[in-house]
Amino acid sequence: MALDVFISYAIADKLTADAACAALEAEGIRCWIAPRDVLPGMDYAEAIIEAIEKARGMLLIFSSNANRSNQVKREVERAVHHGIPIIPFRIEDVPPNRALEYFISAPHWLDALTPPLEQHLKHLASTIRLLLSRVEVGSELSQSRSVSGQVAEARGPVMPGSSSVSAGSVNQPRTRGGSTSVPGPGYQHSSNVQPDSRGTTAGVPTATIPRKSNAPLMILILVGTVAVIVAGMVGIGVVALFLIQHAAPRPSSYLNVTPTPRVTVPSTPFVAQTTPTPMSIPSDNYSDAQSALAAAASYEKSGNYEKAIAAYDAALGFDAKNAETLNKRANCYKQLAQYDKAIADYDAAIAINSNSPNYFNDRGIAHWKKGDYDLAIADYNKTLELDPKYAFAYNNRGLAYYDKKDAVRAVSDYEQSMKIDPRYADPYYNRGIYYYDKGDYESAIKDYSAAIERDPNYANAFYNRGLCYQSLKQNDKAISDYSSAIQINANFIDAYNNRGLVYARLNDYDRAIQDYNESISRNANYYLGYYNRGIAYAKKKQYDDAINDYTEAVRLNPDYESAYFNRGESYSAKGDYNKAISDYSVAIHLVPRNADSFNDRGIAYFHLAQYDKAIEDYAQAIALNPNYADAFYNRGNAYTNTGAYALAINDYNVALRLKPNNPDTLNNRGIVYYDQGEFDRAISDYNEAIRIDPTYARGYQNRGLAYQKKGMTKQANDDFAAARKLGFKN
Repeated sequence: MALDVFISYAIADKLTADAACAALEAEGIRCWIAPRDVLPGMDYAEAIIEAIEKARGMLLIFSSNANRSNQVKREVERAVHHGIPIIPFRIEDVPPNRALEYFISAPHWLDALTPPLEQHLKHLASTIRLLLSRVEVGSELSQSRSVSGQVAEARGPVMPGSSSVSAGSVNQPRTRGGSTSVPGPGYQHSSNVQPDSRGTTAGVPTATIPRKSNAPLMILILVGTVAVIVAGMVGIGVVALFLIQHAAPRPSSYLNVTPTPRVTVPSTPFVAQTTPTPMSIPSDNYSDAQSALAAAASYEKSGNYEKAIAAYDAALGFDAKNAETLNKRANCYKQLAQYDKAIADYDAAIAINSNSPNYFNDRGIAHWKKGDYDLAIADYNKTLELDPKYAFAYNNRGLAYYDKKDAVRAVSDYEQSMKIDPRYADPYYNRGIYYYDKGDYESAIKDYSAAIERDPNYANAFYNRGLCYQSLKQNDKAISDYSSAIQINANFIDAYNNRGLVYARLNDYDRAIQDYNESISRNANYYLGYYNRGIAYAKKKQYDDAINDYTEAVRLNPDYESAYFNRGESYSAKGDYNKAISDYSVAIHLVPRNADSFNDRGIAYFHLAQYDKAIEDYAQAIALNPNYADAFYNRGNAYTNTGAYALAINDYNVALRLKPNNPDTLNNRGIVYYDQGEFDRAISDYNEAIRIDPTYARGYQNRGLAYQKKGMTKQANDDFAAARKLGFKN
């Protein structure tokens, strides 16, 4: 299909991207947008690359969300690589991060910062039409030069080719891991053994199948991951409106959690202005500055910051040099994340009154929100110069130091804030986050408890203390704290999510699903709720439900590697190995160095008897993690099925060195010895497997076969009887 424009966007900006797509297509401009234009069954990453290569231009929906999206960065890089012009369409007044700035610092920007969006979309359509006409002329000239100059056709990157599948005797695998359940990240895989389908009359020992990794997969969750993640701990965040009495910002440590908690911190608007409010929302006709200010306060209290700004505009029309009004309008801009406008108002307020510590403190928060930590610290220093007892400024400066990775100064400022105002909860809360990030959960719990003592309605402190208890596996206390956070804030979706994770840890999947339902009901775009509910459904062996939830998580966050991985697990559990391979491949594309994805894709290839491809994937998993016992074990199985017995034994030997007491590995090495006629060595391995697990029916069955080959009929019959007693069936 001929294609004009590829639309690149972060999932959080999907509504804007869809609106832009509709506006362009209404003007006859042919667009490609995911996930709409990804063909069913097509590899998602391959579809993206193919569309970028075919496009004549790329429309980038630019925002802070795009700054954070790894997928957007990859798409922009591919467009630059192929010489495709990029049109950044800015919907938020933020600068590009360094990764994006490297690629898009030169193009002319189209801004859509002021409503209505429709007028900007019309300008966008005309601009893109003009650009495409220029690209078309340029293409014709380029083609003419190529033909006359006999320029060789350029080739894109070559994907790894498929290996041929070697024939060999099939060592029939049993069901996955001895269980049809497919664990997600954070859960242990079953090591139980189920019988093979072959009977004893064939005289063939029964084997165990490839094993999944027991290592937890972490997301984002930040995302990732691990991902999220993401992975790892993310810096502390705070935002607040400030009262004239110097109210401070409080960081809300909202957790986007996979089964292993990670801290991320989006902003939480807090505290309304104390200006007297009228009984009802006022009209927009103001007779004087006082009525405009009263209206602004009312709008601000209701969270309608755009209306509040308009009312402050009116008030400034009556009194343009009122520093307090400028400061209040700046606070509204800050709530809307329009930090440059907020800073401009703070600058104007300070120019009028340079002796107000509030103005410097508030401007410091705006600089901090922009990530300009040094400027924030300079403003907090000025605040403290004007008022050395300003406890909130010490707390806020501590946050800026913490984000600069200067934990020593951060903690010092928190503690100075505590000395000035012993009843102030936030510095205890923030120091608790420092201890949490260090893994010192006991100290963190003490600080969160101190914050709760000072503010019994501090939902975030209950939530963070719950994280600590969750990390310490004190499940009842974690559930209690998450429940307290929910009681204070009934819409605390991350608290529902995390309480669900604790219930899942306790194998109470029904209650876990109830909590995930609560989180999703409050935010239909909460992809972690779908993802974690998918894991719970998979644990209940409701694989279709799990697949539906993983699919929704992927729709909401196309970069979510763990969702692709776990959907692959559920497809594999259903025996749909081709779809599983497709999902593992996307996971590998998103996170190329995750050994589990290669291992598990190898298992899917194994089930399809594509042993050479399985061996390639196991080898890649081992290269990424040389201590990956399961990958050695699985590769040994694949070598066995291709008749490469020496290589199989080598891999089983390494697997046993890494995991000495695994009866499955001993059993399968015994099979290789058996196939080579080395019955005594086979019996020795079966003996060791049975010693490790006296209920290991497969070991008795296979040892009986070896005894039978040696003519030891009584011992063989005794072993066959023991295997049947333990549940082995022919």
